[in-house]
Amino acid sequence: MTVICTVVISLKHSMQTSVFLVENEKKETSLIEIRVTGAVRNPGVYTVQPGACLRKILKTAKIKKEANLEELHLNKPLIKSEAIEIPARKFFCIYITGEIENPGKYEVPVETRICDLKKILILNPSADKRVFKSKKRVKHGEKIPIPKA
Repeated sequence: MTVICTVVISLKHSMQTSVFLVENEKKETSLIEIRVTGAVRNPGVYTVQPGACLRKILKTAKIKKEANLEELHLNKPLIKSEAIEIPARKFFCIYITGEIENPGKYEVPVETRICDLKKILILNPSADKRVFKSKKRVKHGEKIPIPKA
């Protein structure tokens, strides 16, 4: 803890100078340590000022695409040292539209690729099957259109 003091100089009529030391405030300068683990690329201990928010720390920790941030309070000020586990999703929700029998929301495992979707969808005869040549992984909340051939 650091005590910040101000020096007050007072001039009296007799030109005599008096110096007063006034204690203004006590300012807490200690840092806190936040241990971040789970679905981040750079897990570890981050040293920050009290009041820093989790969102700022996660920018440095680099969240992974499967991180589930829905239950975390990203803007809440952190006031003491603590450990925070960033949970990982096991499933993503994706939205498939276009030339399939049941367009809509689908829950798929995190590692799903577009080419894997062909196994779970019932395609209309007019569907362009070339879309399923992609080995790109799907993202949570992604909208995937299946066009006509």
